[in-house]
Amino acid sequence: MAKDNIYDFIISELLYRQNSAVPSGAPYLSVSSNLPFNNRAEFDFNGTVEIISEVKNIPSGYSVQSNTHEIIYPIVFGPDTSSNALFTGAACPLIFTSIGQTFTVTVNVTLEHISDPDINLTTTFTITAEDALYMGSKPLDNTFNLVGLDSYLFIEENQTILLPTTSVEYIYLVLPTGSNAPLFLKDRNGLVIDMSNFTITTTGGYDYYVMQWPTSLPINSYWQIVYNP
Repeated sequence: MAKDNIYDFIISELLYRQNSAVPSGAPYLSVSSNLPFNNRAEFDFNGTVEIISEVKNIPSGYSVQSNTHEIIYPIVFGPDTSSNALFTGAACPLIFTSIGQTFTVTVNVTLEHISDPDINLTTTFTITAEDALYMGSKPLDNTFNLVGLDSYLFIEENQTILLPTTSVEYIYLVLPTGSNAPLFLKDRNGLVIDMSNFTITTTGGYDYYVMQWPTSLPINSYWQIVYNP
């Protein structure tokens, strides 16, 4: 490779690293949550969330300054502080009521050195409310409502959920109107229920898929909603 080409390659690589979202050796904060889909939740989520923050690529000789690793919440809660590079904040209330709502935390940390200047890092992490699906089992209800059903993030991808079925109830799967239906449901033992075994009723902005007969399945079954086998 010609010398000019080598220089061009090095410059291109440096520009790529500068513009890349992945840090190249520099210290940074990696933030996530304990939610099943990390930074996404169903729009009617009403529970708690734990924020996990970790300082990555700490330079040699540096350490986290006492109680400077902090998570600042957008509500009156906390902040949580730590002297560790990795820590999990307390369970914080997370309540969404509409699609598009956000919950953003700010995370800060100071890295100190015995002789070199401090390094201050800050970042944000946002959870966004998105559409939901509903699933559960209950007696046949021709009024078609969401009572007794649990909500989950609607992703139109394979996902596994816990379904507290009993032998005298019908499985309900409720999706936003117009969305793609899964191919089938499958339990952890490989039992497959094709969607042709469900009746479909559209009302109130949702498509109600109701199994045509009561289940005879164990209580607390894990089911996979399958879009792509």
